Amino acid sequence: MTLEKEACNCTKRSLGMVLSDWGKNSIEHTMSIAATNVTTSATEIVAANARRSLLIIQNVSDTDLFLKLDSSETEVTTANGLKMQVGDSPLIITCSWGEYGNAIRAIHGGSGNKVVRITEE
Repeated sequence: MTLEKEACNCTKRSLGMVLSDWGKNSIEHTMSIAATNVTTSATEIVAANARRSLLIIQNVSDTDLFLKLDSSETEVTTANGLKMQVGDSPLIITCSWGEYGNAIRAIHGGSGNKVVRITEE
């Protein structure tokens, strides 16, 4: 899956680029970082949000995670999810409101709970 083509003109960019551009275009920002558990069963880590303009997801666990970014009925698995490896840079999605408001689900193939950090605006 390429975010540039399938997420309605949303892009994946470096954190520095995003925060630099984002600060120029917004008046007030209310960002917080949430830690969410991912399990061996598909788990919603980000709720649908039609007003989303920025989403940052970081895998801070010791296990690769797999994400489902689209709105299809297919459930996320370790075989079909977008892989976030341990130590990867954060996944950054920026877009205009309403262009990418899908819920995001995740799973991992290890054992126990794994933590992902989420920031959304």
